[in-house]
Amino acid sequence: TATLLPRRYIVTKTLKVAHAVKVGEIVRVTFRRAGLTIETKGQALQSGAIGTAISVRSRGNAKVYEAVVTAPGMVELRS
Repeated sequence: TATLLPRRYIVTKTLKVAHAVKVGEIVRVTFRRAGLTIETKGQALQSGAIGTAISVRSRGNAKVYEAVVTAPGMVELRS
């Protein structure tokens, strides 16, 4: 963290995006298609901010999928 001072510039390269999912975290994985919604748990293999794609390992079959972070602790598989 840093103190913001009046009339001082913020250097954008020093800003960091907050991760909604952290590597190693157990996340809720959602898949939606044509009115069908399936939810399961998975493990994040990467950290990511909302809207970014990360790799997630399924807890059921150990396959690795690409999913988009939608909220803290939540990702959605894209079809």
